[in-house]
Amino acid sequence: MDFYSQISLNNDDNNHQNQRQLQQQHFSDNLIPPSEWPVKLVNANVWPHFLWRKHPIPNNNQCLPIQSSFPEMVDLLPVQLIFSFLYLIIWLAAILGNVSVLYVVSLKQVQLSSVRSVFICSLAASDILMSMTSLPITAVSIFTRDWVFPTFFCKLMGIFQGGAVFVSSFTLTAIAVDRYILIKHPTKQKIKFRTALSIVASLWVLGYACAMPVGIFSSTVEYSPFCGQFCEENWPDTDTQSGRSRLRKFYGILVLIVQFGLPVLISTLCYWQIGQLIRLQMRRRSERQMVILQESKDRMKSQKSKTNLMMATMVREKRNLGTFPLFDRKLSVSRL
Repeated sequence: MDFYSQISLNNDDNNHQNQRQLQQQHFSDNLIPPSEWPVKLVNANVWPHFLWRKHPIPNNNQCLPIQSSFPEMVDLLPVQLIFSFLYLIIWLAAILGNVSVLYVVSLKQVQLSSVRSVFICSLAASDILMSMTSLPITAVSIFTRDWVFPTFFCKLMGIFQGGAVFVSSFTLTAIAVDRYILIKHPTKQKIKFRTALSIVASLWVLGYACAMPVGIFSSTVEYSPFCGQFCEENWPDTDTQSGRSRLRKFYGILVLIVQFGLPVLISTLCYWQIGQLIRLQMRRRSERQMVILQESKDRMKSQKSKTNLMMATMVREKRNLGTFPLFDRKLSVSRL
């Protein structure tokens, strides 16, 4: 390492130390006395060994919970109880609903090897994974305000959360494309079961690859004199003064496009085309029904005309029989 590289590294270390000192000074200036703490339920002083919570040891062998300096509504016990109940309902509904879907698709349906079943199972599996990892950890982190799980979970959380959302978006898009192909080209060969499995596997790999940067740049940090650790994203080009990162901004825009923009655009186009095809089929069916109805009316008119012609012919023949010469001869004889 040359002299200028060593100077650059020393400057970076000094910048990080200055940033940490400014943050600590800002925290210390905004401290609230313990008597004014809004809650004493899950903060670090009341539950110092909650799950995997770790405490930094300052000089006075004490630390302050983050709630003492930055109180929020979520720190209040009634709010935590309400949100815990809502989170529990959502968690149970997500787990039971998606497990029921997997049970019905895998055990109750005969056509397990259909493409539709593969996509539905993929969607249910990603939702179950998100429900098992994201919902409980997110709820606990919101209530505790610090990271109370193992350190490596900080990296895995971003990957699991983002990957599950990516997989769900990609799977819904694949279902829309499959429905469009099936309705647009019903006579063509459908997607095979192995092809569907390959598509789903590719979607899972692509989804978790897109979520990998969040896990790579996530880590736990400590802010003295506050208790515990905090899971944050630390991008390499983060500005020490503003805390902004161009890479994070670029990644956020990319996630918005890949995770939301393109799937919504493709799904909208597919379902719009499906709607157009259904509308066209309904119009053709109504026109065909009108033609059939008109043909039946014409047939009835023709049959009615034939019937009227037959009746007119019978009446005329009967009238002709009434003026037959034999009847006139009998009538003259009777007169005699």
